[in-house]
Amino acid sequence: MDAHNICLDIQEAVRCRLRPGEIPSKIFEDVYLTEVVPRNFEEHFMGFGSNQVSFLGHGIGLVIDEFPAIAGKIDFPLKKNMVIAVEPKKGLEGIGLVGVENTFLVTEQGGEKLTPGSDEILMRYWSFPRRLVMEFVFFLAENLLPSKTEAQSSRLKAERKGR
Repeated sequence: MDAHNICLDIQEAVRCRLRPGEIPSKIFEDVYLTEVVPRNFEEHFMGFGSNQVSFLGHGIGLVIDEFPAIAGKIDFPLKKNMVIAVEPKKGLEGIGLVGVENTFLVTEQGGEKLTPGSDEILMRYWSFPRRLVMEFVFFLAENLLPSKTEAQSSRLKAERKGR
């Protein structure tokens, strides 16, 4: 959860800077130095090894990863109504990646979020009565698995009735 919250903070720091005239390399450098480094978030930031990317976001238009990128050496100023995907992420050794990605419109007030929905982690636990699960398993066995002998079918039906 901590890594996810830090990614949200990084996204917000970038979002606030998505204004016409802002320089992507300056956004990247400032956010990296104020949000990433002080939290010791550098290791595996934006991926693992050769899969690590060197940008915090990218333009969206005719293709998915389009100019400009929010990255070092991109000194082309942002323009009003550009659409930018912001996608901070962190690699967690032995687990995978955690992060967030949203699409923003460049406006005078900063990035306007275009992606619907919440950025919070949703955890859902499904709890079914054991009998319902067993009924489903028997249904699959009787109807979807390769054909059975009559004896196997009779045994399954008998087991089902006994539960």
